[in-house]
Amino acid sequence: MLDTPGKAVCAIQYAAHLIYPIEANPLWSQEWLGWGHPLGHKDGWSSENRAFLRQMLTPEMIVAGVQAAAEILRGEPEGAMAARIAQDAYEAVDIITIQIEDLLRDLSCDESGHALE
Repeated sequence: MLDTPGKAVCAIQYAAHLIYPIEANPLWSQEWLGWGHPLGHKDGWSSENRAFLRQMLTPEMIVAGVQAAAEILRGEPEGAMAARIAQDAYEAVDIITIQIEDLLRDLSCDESGHALE
């Protein structure tokens, strides 16, 4: 539940990784680009956890969550950036869909890229 500015910032940060390609994410400077996508680390998840994530992590949920987070952050120092990301999310549903599919695929493999379970 997004009920504090801190939680709203965290939601925006998480969602930004699904809204933008890593090189275009406005939250990270160029020096961070070599770190890779933090959501798609190569520690595979169990099939039960992937099924739960697949059910919960939808483009609609991301867009609604970012909109709610931006509303919470209105008037806060992070408000302008949150509003920008919320607008971008609304316009990037296709990108978010692809990013979620890629994330779920990555979490279905081990460090060597071999499929789990």
